[in-house]
Amino acid sequence: MAVMLERAADVAVMVLLWAALLLAVSAACGAIANSLPGVTPFESPRVLVGAGLLAVCFAAMAVLPLYARTPRSLGRSDEVRWMLDRGRHLTVRLLRDVLGLAMISWRRLLVALVAGVAGGLVSVAIGGALLLVPALAESVPASDARFDAVAGTAPWVPPAFFAIYAAAPEEIIYRGVLLGALALSVETIRSRWARVVVASGALLIVSAVFGQVHLDWSLLNAVTAGVTGAVYGIVAIATRSLWAAIIAHMLYNALIFVV
Repeated sequence: MAVMLERAADVAVMVLLWAALLLAVSAACGAIANSLPGVTPFESPRVLVGAGLLAVCFAAMAVLPLYARTPRSLGRSDEVRWMLDRGRHLTVRLLRDVLGLAMISWRRLLVALVAGVAGGLVSVAIGGALLLVPALAESVPASDARFDAVAGTAPWVPPAFFAIYAAAPEEIIYRGVLLGALALSVETIRSRWARVVVASGALLIVSAVFGQVHLDWSLLNAVTAGVTGAVYGIVAIATRSLWAAIIAHMLYNALIFVV
């Protein structure tokens, strides 16, 4: 029971840190995208600052489960030192081992770059092929205020805006959760085939959800998002890094305005 409670506390800390990372990245990407030349700010500075402050709050809340599992035999100063060491360990584990975003070798980063570019190009090809399906091509797209935000800007601004604005936050939400679930399942599942089944099931579920949230724009957008989301998930799993999925997603968002 004690071991289960300790593991639950560690998971709670990493979930809170993941939420803090998501909010911080969303605020940063929104600020950068809205500051591009000629862009009408899509979100007010108050919203972006609020997201940043909320990220700090989530990071601070991670102290609670850390304190709950601190050995009570320690003195006050040793408790603080233990919490700092444990918090640093779980942060490193989240960024390096679960999401593959930090402290990985240059070789793995290069692999993630190549896989990300390949995934982005494959996604663009898939999007073009889906346009040839009459039922999808005829679906009426809903209006998107982000297009109004970049109306009248230089030709390079819309690709840069959409590449920066949503790709990284969406990957932390969707493929980040997928990688996290797989990283945690590996610890308890010893059978290789069982891990393959878990990975395939998680990939399908996450891709379906990703497509569903894009259904508000059009059926074409939803199907394209679901299929390309699967591509992002595959490159993320194959490279064990969310960098590959972020690169693929950014490249796709940029190229759809070019090709």
